[in-house]
Amino acid sequence: MVVGRLPKVDNGKQIADVYNAGYHIEIDGSDLNSEAIMLQSFTGIASQLQPGHGVTFNCSFSDQELWSIQFPTVLRMCKEGMPIAGICVGDCVPPLKAIVGVIGTLGAAGVRHVSFKPKDADEILQVVRIAQASNGFPILLQWAHKRDAPFSFDGFVRPLLETYAAVRSCNNLAIAVESRDTSDFSDALPYFTGEWSSKYGRIPMPIDGVLLDSSSFTCSLCEKGRAVPTGQIVYNGKDITIAMDGLYRSVVASVIEQDYVLDESRVPTVEYIGNDPRKVLLPDSVHVESSTSEEVFELPDDANSLPEHDIWLQALGGGRKSWLQQLLTIPVVIQGNRCVPNPVRQVMHPLPGQTVTLSTTDDMVHTVEIVSDNTPRVTIK
Repeated sequence: MVVGRLPKVDNGKQIADVYNAGYHIEIDGSDLNSEAIMLQSFTGIASQLQPGHGVTFNCSFSDQELWSIQFPTVLRMCKEGMPIAGICVGDCVPPLKAIVGVIGTLGAAGVRHVSFKPKDADEILQVVRIAQASNGFPILLQWAHKRDAPFSFDGFVRPLLETYAAVRSCNNLAIAVESRDTSDFSDALPYFTGEWSSKYGRIPMPIDGVLLDSSSFTCSLCEKGRAVPTGQIVYNGKDITIAMDGLYRSVVASVIEQDYVLDESRVPTVEYIGNDPRKVLLPDSVHVESSTSEEVFELPDDANSLPEHDIWLQALGGGRKSWLQQLLTIPVVIQGNRCVPNPVRQVMHPLPGQTVTLSTTDDMVHTVEIVSDNTPRVTIK
């Protein structure tokens, strides 16, 4: 991930490009000291994001005057559909009682993770305690050597070795590191595999991610204005796209070797992501006809005899996992850069005299046709 990027640089294009390339970057909020400036910056970035991506905002907690502006503005933007995925409290590790409620509020608003940047072993353990008290909410610990001091064993390595077991005791706590080594992609792999700790006589201690210095990282655009082809990643003026791809493949190969004994067939696969379907019973007023190629649902003319909306959609989705079941039951979808109520659910609202035909092939629905009185015919494929 890339840390602390100012959104005013090229109107947030570099920030959006990093996200769109599949990596993680933070928006530096040090200059965002008003609601209007925050809204302008986030809107400019969000307009360049591909659907499904969200931004992470690095804000100040110790500066309570700035926090009193940024925190409510973040909540307001989340409510309005701004794609804010994470918050980083970058200037301190707050007291447990002060931050746990904040994390709960952010999670309720739709924020998916919160990050902290501890400065020593005691603050690392404080992040562990915060993670333990956060009811499984995802927490990211960012550990970096001090920029104003030379790299040292006592300053960077020892605190990490001493607290690693405590960090790994929390399933909801991930860790990313930045040292003098992770600034070079060829040296980042030992942190992913855990081999970095072996030279200190310890067992392998894998790290979840590495932090890159935003002052020298660009994606799709160089600082000097030299155009770079879309999808190309440049570091210190060098194309490192192939190196990044190689690093990714090396990490995957290492995981397969260590966790699955070089047997790729043991790696789990995800066949379906969505709500678990549930079987429901429609009222007798709904007439259903089935054949090998289609299923027809006819609703009664009497509005008082219509099925409830959720039951109707569950019945149409069927009792099996499918694209239609997910489409009809998911409450929110992504439209452009916003999360909006699922419009298909409204289109599929039960109406008197409505007929819905599900066309199937090999028992899988491929077309939905809705016919109602005084409304246009609707077809979903």
